[in-house]
Amino acid sequence: MKNKSFGIIRNVLFIGGSDPMVYLIRKFLKKNIKVDVITSKRHSETQLPINQKKLMDILKTLKVDVKTIKNINNNLFIKENIINKKYDLILSFGSAWIFNKKIIDTFNEKILNFHPVYLPYYMGAAHFTWQILNSEKFAGITFQFVTNELNKGDILIRKKFKINKGSRIPIDYFNNHYEITCKFLDTFSNKIFNQKCFNRISFESYNIEKEKEFFPRLNTKLNGFINWEWNTDDIVSFCNSFDSPYPGSLTFLNKKKIYIKGVSFYKKKKYHPYCSGLVINKIDENIIICTSDGLIKASSIFSENGIKINTFIRLGNRLYTPRIIFEKSLLEKPNF
Repeated sequence: MKNKSFGIIRNVLFIGGSDPMVYLIRKFLKKNIKVDVITSKRHSETQLPINQKKLMDILKTLKVDVKTIKNINNNLFIKENIINKKYDLILSFGSAWIFNKKIIDTFNEKILNFHPVYLPYYMGAAHFTWQILNSEKFAGITFQFVTNELNKGDILIRKKFKINKGSRIPIDYFNNHYEITCKFLDTFSNKIFNQKCFNRISFESYNIEKEKEFFPRLNTKLNGFINWEWNTDDIVSFCNSFDSPYPGSLTFLNKKKIYIKGVSFYKKKKYHPYCSGLVINKIDENIIICTSDGLIKASSIFSENGIKINTFIRLGNRLYTPRIIFEKSLLEKPNF
């Protein structure tokens, strides 16, 4: 284990976009540290779950110099906007790009990647969705050095913690995670500001190759289709994993796509598989849907246009996902 400090920090480049990134930007600005941001169109236009505002709107309010680009690895852009700026530190939060060798070599040991997971577990993307699907009880946070070998840098600092028992859908995970992340970022930034050493963890010591778990990026509209052949628990966890702040899980009603949110277990009971997807009851506005081994309750069902359609759903309607659509959803890879 080797200690690491960064010396005096005068100017920092943030790359990507997230609520934790905004939190840390504010802390750096309060210390009169120059902050620049490079982000993608996707990041700039996304409403952040905690701040409830688009990243670009927040950065404009903070009067931060921000560039929205398609490709960070353009050699002319690198020279004029990164290398010539001589940043003391580069912090990546969900970057849309893998940095090329020129950037990494120029800023050797000055580029850190923020992972909202406890490496080497749940590497990749869509972290909270995958954790809900797998009924994961632990979460984490990591800052890792960016090197020329992807995800093989030493760990600067990380933290593991239990997920709140009440956390059920992604927005719960965002809120729970954000609260702990802010404290983690306080510790990180205070060490940076006071030029304290970090007890880094070498790549070899945390056995990433044997222990790593990689889960790919997901997109609700491509990957969020329900398989009604699953059992009750699997359907509920799947629906919950695509719930707020996302549009909801997908299926079909009368040949039209619909989104389902607010899904919970209702009753355990054995039904024939042919019953799966049938609407067998309505309690107030809650839709009671049959599965092969029980009943689930959905509080909100929306049309593809985002209109709530609970009142239009009739007893005996069947929710279904054509097999060809579901199989395609398994193979679809989001291209942001």
